[in-house]
Amino acid sequence: MAAIERLDGTVLAWEAVFAEDALRRAEELDRDDTPRPLKGLVVGLKDVFDLAGRAPTNGTTFRPGRIPKADAALVHRLCEAGAVILGVTKLTEFCWYRPTVTRNPHNPEHTPGGSSSGSAAAVAAGMVPFAVGTQTNGSIIRPASFCGVYGFKPTFGVVDTLGLTHISRSLDHPGFFARDPRWFLRVFDVLTRYGGGIPAPADFERSPADSRRLTIGVLDVSRMEGITEDALSAVRRYAEALSAEGHGIRGIEPPEWFFDVKATFEAIFHPEVHSLVGPVLAEAEAQGVVAGPEIRAVVEAGSRVDVETYLQGLRSKDNLTWRVIELFGDCDFLVLPSTLGPAPKGLSSTGNPAMSTLSSIVGLPCASIPFGTGADGLPLGVQVWARKYHDRDLLSALPALPVELVQPRHFAP
Repeated sequence: MAAIERLDGTVLAWEAVFAEDALRRAEELDRDDTPRPLKGLVVGLKDVFDLAGRAPTNGTTFRPGRIPKADAALVHRLCEAGAVILGVTKLTEFCWYRPTVTRNPHNPEHTPGGSSSGSAAAVAAGMVPFAVGTQTNGSIIRPASFCGVYGFKPTFGVVDTLGLTHISRSLDHPGFFARDPRWFLRVFDVLTRYGGGIPAPADFERSPADSRRLTIGVLDVSRMEGITEDALSAVRRYAEALSAEGHGIRGIEPPEWFFDVKATFEAIFHPEVHSLVGPVLAEAEAQGVVAGPEIRAVVEAGSRVDVETYLQGLRSKDNLTWRVIELFGDCDFLVLPSTLGPAPKGLSSTGNPAMSTLSSIVGLPCASIPFGTGADGLPLGVQVWARKYHDRDLLSALPALPVELVQPRHFAP
């Protein structure tokens, strides 16, 4: 709480902090001898998940009449495993492009990314060790990279989304932020009931997979529109670091389809956001609450998408999934930049998610690893992809992969 009191007046990461409830929960856990794999883990929660008695804000000023009677499935499992929900974090309006007030802890004049702005910034500023976000396009990987923390997006569908406010049922992924990546595997096992829900050991254990030699494909994305030398240089340095640790490196020249996936994303996303968010906007505007132009524009675009275009988008999604599987070849993982570059200056944009669009469409597990800074001193991230449903392979290896953490500038409010 001290870090929140000291820093959040500037970072503005939190929508609400449940200090008394969190303290009471922590005291209850201290008195309980039941083994719990996440006992004492303090968590920030993106404000898109139901909490019993409290509807999520979803980054808007509109408040629907529905009051949840139960916690979202993800929240229930976290708490059952001993985690403590400290509060809910800010996000862009309906998880789309209208920025919230949250600032980047490394430089408050730069965006923290979106839509999971508050979750990433809260972890980066040291206000909480772990936070939950969501990704539909680039909303885990991008803010993790911009804020200089680890981010992880699981395989689509493996984490229960009951109680999550969806904007796209075909693309929404829960995801996570941390400074210590070892938490990811423990949380993942809790949320997916891996191993029958048996509590993990009290201390972190190094998996045999952590130390084995990997074959890693390094994707040449220099043809990506808007890519910066900072981003490309980070991946080159990362490949050198991997090679120095004994991992095998494969240079991969992506085919043309790799760079041309935006139309597929929009064919799926636009009609789904129209279906899911459109009625909410209509209800809000009937009450005099006007949503921002960003979400209104995409909902309107969805109203113009015909059924055949939507179905073609879903067929293209399946086709891209098979193509990505082939792209791996004999590689365990693929490496590419997390973003086009460091966090842009200004708070009117959350940055470009282009480096995450393909992985979000096909739903494969990916992680952003902090790796140094760009020329302006802001963090850079390197993105690692694993095959679908190989989440545990990636999470087991993640703590042993190269990393260059950058301490944020901690400033008093």
